[in-house]
Amino acid sequence: MHEEYVKNHSERFLQELKSFLSIPSISAKPDHQSAIQDASAFVMQQILDSGVDRAELMHCGGNPIVYGEKLIDEKLPTVLIYGHYDVQPAEPLELWVSPPFSPEVRDSKIFARGACDDKAQVHLVLKTLETLGNTSGFPCNIKLIIEGEEEIGSVSLEQFILGNKELLKTDAFLVCDTSMPDPQHPVLITGLRGICYWELAITTAAEDLHSGMFGGLAPNAAELMSSLIAKMKDQSGKVLIPGFYEGIKRTDFPTASSMEWLTEFPSLDVNGFESGYTGNGPKTVIPAQARAKVSSRLAPGQDFERAHQCMEAFVRENLPANTSFDLKLLAGHNAVRTETTSPDYLAAEKALEKNFGTKPENKHIGGTIPVVSMMQRHLHVNPVLMGFGLDSDNIHAPNESFLLDNYYKGILTLLDFFTEYGNSCQQTHSLMNHKLV
Repeated sequence: MHEEYVKNHSERFLQELKSFLSIPSISAKPDHQSAIQDASAFVMQQILDSGVDRAELMHCGGNPIVYGEKLIDEKLPTVLIYGHYDVQPAEPLELWVSPPFSPEVRDSKIFARGACDDKAQVHLVLKTLETLGNTSGFPCNIKLIIEGEEEIGSVSLEQFILGNKELLKTDAFLVCDTSMPDPQHPVLITGLRGICYWELAITTAAEDLHSGMFGGLAPNAAELMSSLIAKMKDQSGKVLIPGFYEGIKRTDFPTASSMEWLTEFPSLDVNGFESGYTGNGPKTVIPAQARAKVSSRLAPGQDFERAHQCMEAFVRENLPANTSFDLKLLAGHNAVRTETTSPDYLAAEKALEKNFGTKPENKHIGGTIPVVSMMQRHLHVNPVLMGFGLDSDNIHAPNESFLLDNYYKGILTLLDFFTEYGNSCQQTHSLMNHKLV
């Protein structure tokens, strides 16, 4: 029944996906606001067309958040689904084989900016809901939040979650924004690192000074910043900021494998540095200001607020008293681990194995998905990270793509996931009622 509906409507699904991918909803570019509005309106209409009863654009100071819900029965479990409709900038444009916002099918893939991250994955969720609504019906309650700021750090999302805890209350939380190594090896992501992202500015004078008149006497902001950064970690990569490792569950990092380094231990990296004169030719100045972007991927057990306190204390203690600084925490999220014995996880595992022919790998990765940390922290939900992209899909790069076979398999997998999860929860509920009687 499900497969027949998907097969009969597959061409229409593809044309709708192309329409979605044609919208240049680049959240990092203010002059693309009209495209942001178009993309959010497209998603809202697709939600309504899928048979979901309620869909609306909600605002929390930034780009619209599309909220939708299909509430069948309060006795049934609820699944909250997350995705995003914004995309990365497409530059360098000259490296694209076909224009980034003119979707083209080649080699059984669809090529466009946002194809994998995250529009095809959002769209296959919506087509799953449409299929349920036109065939077997919904086996569980559904809620959706599709945001438009993921590619700029989900800057409004936490405030939205905090202000709508009752609205977003759920039993399961599904994210389709991840990938697998190849179509034969599905993956369920069960671990993410957290993050602290700082912007640090050091000021030593009101303006740059002449190096002949003040060289050797006046403090140099570029040198102070360089010295400060050099003190943050040793040559082995161990972070030297006092208190930084507080709470970390693993302490054997010197002998850890490379994969463990990426998933179980924190990192500290300089992402950018600017100071003084860097144009053509000489300009003999002592820089009065230096600015650096520094980020840390946090390990399980670390708390981003505590890590920020440690960084602030370290900066204050390692700069001269006559030097001012401004340390801003631009992003902070804790690491996430997923419970692998919960009904929603087991339903996802079973659905992936059925449709891909292989039991999915349980995998930790070194990256961060802000919404997952937010939802676990504020709503105490267990995330299921089940994506259908491929590691080779070139997300954030030219010629981004999405395998069409995975698009349709993704729909069938989610159909089985919702059915299996709804049925398993109903069976558990019935068993509990029987025992009470």
